[in-house]
Amino acid sequence: MNSQEVAGFWNHHMSHAHSNYRELMCILLALKSFRTELVGKHVQILSDNVTDCAMTNKLRGASQDLSDLAQTLWTEAYE
Repeated sequence: MNSQEVAGFWNHHMSHAHSNYRELMCILLALKSFRTELVGKHVQILSDNVTDCAMTNKLRGASQDLSDLAQTLWTEAYE
């Protein structure tokens, strides 16, 4: 965000999670990392992953884990 970056490494469990799950988790972690800067602002998420965009917009995914994570994203955005 602007010139700020966040980065990290997945633990063993997350490194074996489905790639769509990891990508959605990245979006969630970025929202959490910049929470104070984003309060009261509209956020546009740009992703080259069409599946992530669809899951984020429709609040559901191909599995219950992905659906739960998409819903958590929206919850986090409105807290």
